Amino acid sequence: MHLYWQGNYYVDNYVDYTKNLSHDGKSIEWVVAFNKALENWTYPDFSVFLPKGVKAPTQITVQDHWQNGKIYSKTVQNTQWHYDWKSQKTNFNQEFDKFPGYTGWSPSLDKFYKLKNDGKFSHVLVDTYGRQSHTYFSHKMVWKFKTELEEGYKDKWDKLPFIAGIKQNNPLAASFPSYKGEFGE
Repeated sequence: MHLYWQGNYYVDNYVDYTKNLSHDGKSIEWVVAFNKALENWTYPDFSVFLPKGVKAPTQITVQDHWQNGKIYSKTVQNTQWHYDWKSQKTNFNQEFDKFPGYTGWSPSLDKFYKLKNDGKFSHVLVDTYGRQSHTYFSHKMVWKFKTELEEGYKDKWDKLPFIAGIKQNNPLAASFPSYKGEFGE
């Protein structure tokens, strides 16, 4: 499901993801790619909303894929901002409103809000690029991480809701909020 407000409707250019069940069947392995089109963004924010039924990742591999073919990779313990639905609901709701909520009303966004309000999301991961160093973003970024499945969700791993996206964060530029997700079952 694609959510966007303005700009190119082909959201896969800006955010795409895959998920696979780990070999031992205990985790989901996520790969989230931002800006495959290599367009220029002004201080973008990246966000991922994880489903209920998974634990927060314990580490995230962040890869910067530069236009010259070089890949810079680092592993971080978490994103700059991260909130839990149960214990940090106010912060979680603010991030939801600020990111996918910024795309404007649509039947799809309405359904995602219902899922959120029903507690179907568990964690949000948020990071930014370039604001402190005043650097523009024009390369592809990939986040790779695992989320351990909680009891009762191991046979539902491919039926869980998920949203990931990118949004410019500069008052002098259009935001171009672009999100991709699935409702689950």
